Amino acid sequence: MVRQHRAYIERLEESLAAMAMKPATTGPSFGDPEGYFKIFGLDPRTPENIDDILTIYYCALALKWHPDKTGNNPEKTRKFKKLQAAYEVLSDPEQRNRYLTNGRF
Repeated sequence: MVRQHRAYIERLEESLAAMAMKPATTGPSFGDPEGYFKIFGLDPRTPENIDDILTIYYCALALKWHPDKTGNNPEKTRKFKKLQAAYEVLSDPEQRNRYLTNGRF
């Protein structure tokens, strides 16, 4: 299971690097106004059980981007703060539903 999560993190890093190379789009994708699902590499329209995997992905990414681990790198600290905000919204089913329906939480 640990290998699967490491492989997921590696694929996520590769996709994030590929997205950084592409020109910016005009706005966030439909159903993900703040890009919270994108942080975790998830699609808001997929029928996956988000509650089962969200905490695992959060922990893996938090270890990678935590300011104590990165020497207060400003870019990674910004990513960590956005990761925290995304986890707070997506881990609560009520807030997640409000986020998906109207972009507010």
